[in-house]
Amino acid sequence: MTISSRPRTTWPLLIGLVLLAGWLLGAAAPKPRPTLYLIGDSTVKNGQGRGDGGLWGWGNYLPLAFDTTRLRVENDARGGTSTRTFRSQGLWDKVRVKIRPGDYVMMQFGHNDSSPLTDSTRARGTIKSNSDDSQEVFNYLTKQKEVVHSYGWYLRQFVAEAKA
Repeated sequence: MTISSRPRTTWPLLIGLVLLAGWLLGAAAPKPRPTLYLIGDSTVKNGQGRGDGGLWGWGNYLPLAFDTTRLRVENDARGGTSTRTFRSQGLWDKVRVKIRPGDYVMMQFGHNDSSPLTDSTRARGTIKSNSDDSQEVFNYLTKQKEVVHSYGWYLRQFVAEAKA
């Protein structure tokens, strides 16, 4: 009885073809389009972004600067917010859960952060510092105590959480 050497050479060839086919199919699979998330105040998106009073933020026009077949631009900014209220109103949490590897976050906050820490109409200010300072205040709008942090602290939180 003779043993053919043919099966010994066929198996490595067959395995190689299967691996090559798998690699080619994986390489041909379309990669998901990354998203650029915009967060910020009315300078990015005025109010709800409907152009009320003919006012728009720059975030409404930013998609015109990109090939949107390759990059999605999602404007999640909200007029009237500060770094503090964008977080405390839950707006950041809604964005954060959507961020995937390869996505980007661009933010612009500042002029609302200079508001008072607490008042009866718009308690949205932050401590004017880049430090880790914080201060407990009574928020007249929510009728609760709140810990207010520095502007820099809020910015660092956005960056750290976007990277996580």
